[in-house]
Order: sequence, then structure tokens, then C-alpha cells
Amino acid sequence: MLRGLGYSFREIGRMHDVTPQAVSLMLARHRRSLRSLKGSMELAHLSARAVNTLGRHGIRSREDALSRDVMQLLVNERNCGRKTLEEIQRWIAAASGTARQAA
Repeated sequence: MLRGLGYSFREIGRMHDVTPQAVSLMLARHRRSLRSLKGSMELAHLSARAVNTLGRHGIRSREDALSRDVMQLLVNERNCGRKTLEEIQRWIAAASGTARQAA
């Protein structure tokens, strides 16, 4: 919040008795945790196998999945059988608002 108000890392560090580097590190950790929280909320309805399969390709959100040809990526993926592919396909279809039938 202080950073958004225009305070420098040095000024924030002085207020909280930490170094500017520590402030920078804390801010980076906070941003990472917010990104992972957003991604985990989107993936919450998928099975662990589907989440792990998508994670191996760096896909953490529907936006990531839609921007890449996910189904082609996952065709020969280990631990990703027909049911998992269908689950991921339904999840992607829900994002685009269409009710595609699983092949």
C-alpha cells in the first residue's frame, strides 16, 4: 500500500526497521502469492491430476489455457488419460461460455 502511495523502498524500510532489500523481497513474495492465489481459485474445481498436468506446462489459469493449444500439448502427456483430457476440455469450454462436447 505504501509503495502505491509513492514511498520508496528506503522510506518504507525506515518505517519498519528493515532494509530496502527486505522491503523489495517482501513485496515480490506478496505479488507471487497473489498470483498463485488467483490461479488456485481458477483451478479449484479440477482434479489433482488435471491441475498437475496443466502445471507441468506452466498453465495456471484459463487465460493461459486459451492462449495456447492446450489439447494438442496434452495429447501424449503422462498421467493424462481420456477422462482427464475431457475434464480439461470442459473446463476450457466453460471459460469461453460454450458447451463443447468432449470428443
